[in-house]
Amino acid sequence: MFIHEKEIRNLDLPLGEYAVFGSGPMAVRDIRDATDADILVSQKLWNHLVNMYSENLTSNPQSIRIGNIEIFKQWIIGGVMYPADEIIKTAEIIDGIAFANLNWVRKWKSQGFREKDLEDVKLIDSYLKK
Repeated sequence: MFIHEKEIRNLDLPLGEYAVFGSGPMAVRDIRDATDADILVSQKLWNHLVNMYSENLTSNPQSIRIGNIEIFKQWIIGGVMYPADEIIKTAEIIDGIAFANLNWVRKWKSQGFREKDLEDVKLIDSYLKK
C-alpha cells in the first residue's frame, strides 16, 4: 500500500483528471519510499480545487498543499514544461488511483537536477528490466 493512499482517496479526485507524479509512482511499485505525494491535475480539476482549498494555495510554484499532498496544474522543472494532459491521459490505475507512467517519471528525473533524481533513474531502469 502506498503510504499516502488514504489521503489521496479522501480527496475523491475523478479518474481521468489527475495523476500522482513525482516519487509516488515509484513508491506504489515498491521501488522506493515517498515522503509526500505530488499530484498533477487538469485545468478543470485545478479550478474546482482552488475554490475548495483557496486557503491552501501557495506560490512559486503555484500549488495547493493539503497535508502531505501537493497539487499542481503544471509540472515545470528547469524551464521544461511537462504535458499535464498527456501525463494524465497515460496514467496507470493502480488500486483505483491514477499514477503517472514510469516513463514520464524517468524522463523528468533524467534531467538530473538533483543527485537523488539520477539515483531514481537507475532504480527505475532496474525495475523496468524485470
